[in-house]
Amino acid sequence: MRRVLAGAVVFAIGLSLNCSSGGGGGPSGAQMSWLDDGVSVTPFGADATLTSSNGVDSLRIDGLTQSAAGSVTIILGAASPFAPQTFDCSQLAGGQTVTISYATGTGFDITDQSCKVVVSQVGKVGGPSLMGTFEAVISLTPSGTKTISNGVFNVAVQM
Repeated sequence: MRRVLAGAVVFAIGLSLNCSSGGGGGPSGAQMSWLDDGVSVTPFGADATLTSSNGVDSLRIDGLTQSAAGSVTIILGAASPFAPQTFDCSQLAGGQTVTISYATGTGFDITDQSCKVVVSQVGKVGGPSLMGTFEAVISLTPSGTKTISNGVFNVAVQM
């Protein structure tokens, strides 16, 4: 039940973005892509949201798909102000957090094997885009893995 609900939530978020189809739509021509077990994926919508509270910044990056390929959500946390940095699931620096999730219309899985996110440009609301790369190996429920590789994002930041 939780898997189906999470898939429905991701789809609803995509609808609320009013994203266009045709490759990396979303606010301000956002771009995001990755390989899903070796198959190229360009989501119909991509966005990034930055929030700040008590000296910690959280950055959420969403790539939403409607196809058999799953949607990817990346959530990063670090001390304010958020700066370009690398997040490695197995070697997080002090104060860092990272979660990469993968959702299809039938379920939702969170990485627990390996992941890496490199934020090369932090972007600002109304200014430059957030840019970087990502990869992950995600354990699927009830079994198996999903490999997300060669992921890139270049998306406008919202608050």
